[in-house]
Amino acid sequence: MEKPINLYHASPQKDVSEFEPRNESPRYTGEENLVFATPHKEVAAMFLVPKDIPTEIGKYGDDHVVFVNGTAEEFKAHDIGGAIYTLPNDTFVTDRGIGMGDVEWVSNQSVKPISKTLYETSIDALHDNHVSVYFLNKDVFSRIQANPSNGLEIVKSSKLVH
Repeated sequence: MEKPINLYHASPQKDVSEFEPRNESPRYTGEENLVFATPHKEVAAMFLVPKDIPTEIGKYGDDHVVFVNGTAEEFKAHDIGGAIYTLPNDTFVTDRGIGMGDVEWVSNQSVKPISKTLYETSIDALHDNHVSVYFLNKDVFSRIQANPSNGLEIVKSSKLVH
């Protein structure tokens, strides 16, 4: 597999000068601290959504989607925006058998960003990167959590969307 020229990492912090390896959500037991990145800016944007409101992210063909358990107003109350950083690819590797496969690249070394794009809100980042956002009630959101591979079909067939 050819290494992507550009890798992206999203953070609510808008002034990061260097990313240190860490791992708040290990993909497997005992995973080392890492810097995570993706070759897809739309995937990075999906990681800017607020952490204190329930969300699910998904990719359905060419469609990148964020499902939100709540209303747009509830989401906006927690949305602080952030930055999508462009990272050099030299220390990054991927393993198709772990996590998100070749959508997810990792480095066990500190990484200094090359550049960044600032966003006042994560909704701006999602919109600018062509990610669809669906605001859902608890029932529809629970159905997606139970069957994420059919999330987009569940939404399209439901009349219970906010």
